[in-house]
Amino acid sequence: MKSINLTELVDAGATRKTSDGYLIADAKVARTGIQRYAGYELGFADRGVMRVYRPEEEVFKAASLASFAGKPVTNDHPATSVSAEDWKEKAVGHVGNDIARDGEFVRVPFTVMDKATVEQVEGGKRQLSVGYSATLTVEDGFTPEGEPYDAVQRDIKVNHLALVRVARAGSEARIEDGAKWGASPIFDHKEEAIVKTYNIAVGDKAFVVNEDGKEAVDAMKIIVADKDAELAEAQKQANEAQAKADMLADQHNKELDEVKAQIVSDEQLDQLVADRSALTARASKFLGDDDIKGKSVAEIKRACVVANKGADFADGKDDAYISVAFDMLVEPTKVDDLQPAGSSRQETNDSLESLTSTAEEARQRMIKGDNKDKS
Repeated sequence: MKSINLTELVDAGATRKTSDGYLIADAKVARTGIQRYAGYELGFADRGVMRVYRPEEEVFKAASLASFAGKPVTNDHPATSVSAEDWKEKAVGHVGNDIARDGEFVRVPFTVMDKATVEQVEGGKRQLSVGYSATLTVEDGFTPEGEPYDAVQRDIKVNHLALVRVARAGSEARIEDGAKWGASPIFDHKEEAIVKTYNIAVGDKAFVVNEDGKEAVDAMKIIVADKDAELAEAQKQANEAQAKADMLADQHNKELDEVKAQIVSDEQLDQLVADRSALTARASKFLGDDDIKGKSVAEIKRACVVANKGADFADGKDDAYISVAFDMLVEPTKVDDLQPAGSSRQETNDSLESLTSTAEEARQRMIKGDNKDKS
């Protein structure tokens, strides 16, 4: 436990000016709850930010309330505590005696009597900071509301009330505007460290936060940005997967259509069976059942031609030629009907050979002509 000097921001509310030129106001001071201090300001250089708890029973203790009455008002915090020895040099006004509790605050009246200081207040120097001493016990715990703390203030004793241009405390700690400060030990105002505040927009709402709040919001923005990036990547992968699925579905439908196109109808199947039976019957004149079984139409016709005319005759001939030759074998009358008057069957065969040879020669000439054009 140690004794230490501290400052705290207060809210004066509306002010009024008397006919004598004095400035009169009420101020909210010495609130309950937790305040944050830099460890070095409390004499703990090895500590970072310390959460100091001010219990209700300490803030509203009779001795603590009585210590506000009659205390001097100063223009900025003095380098040392105000006493009878230097009161005249430091005071610009005084705190009244009507001390009262106001919610979680203590409300006191005060008067600024120095003309130059009144003009500064009217010019914008509108924040207040209480200079007080208290004993500080470092101990971990939780408030009745469940907030954790690192130390406890007790035996609060007020020394003075300072007018400051920029204070450090909660949003209630002001005369009429919304500037914010945190509590700090008593020190010369030239050394006062300003706690910077930031205007933060979250959605359609705006907030004023300190450094810790800004860091928390910035960290949250990074997390949100990372989640947005993850969501975008997941959406991209989902779109790619959907596109692939659509492509596979289109391919499947195409293949299905192709399969469906190959499916033989009952009528077509009947015709195929009839055609096969007719072909088998015609081919049986030249081939045995084993020679026909398992062969395609073209293979059966070629086998018939080979069996009748020899392999040399069929060698190199295309299926169309073989089909005509087969028809000539099994239905010679149809070919005879096509013969010119007076021509023999052999002459017709010779003519067919000649026509086929001539067609093949024309085909070869065409291929050579195409290759020449390409070169």
